[in-house]
Amino acid sequence: MSENELSNLFEPFYATQNKTSRSLNPNGNGLGLFICKSICEHLGGNIEVSSVPAFGTKFNFTMEG
Repeated sequence: MSENELSNLFEPFYATQNKTSRSLNPNGNGLGLFICKSICEHLGGNIEVSSVPAFGTKFNFTMEG
């Protein structure tokens, strides 16, 4: 993913334009990662993303109970 995509990834209704996505629904509405981030933060945690173009993207999250 590009730096621009990474900076917007957790915004509501944001969807990347990646044509090589293996997503079952490539026309998603862009709420999934926004919801994940909201849940993590609500539970006292955080979610982070790192990406290497043409190699892959990694998500790490923490939650505290």
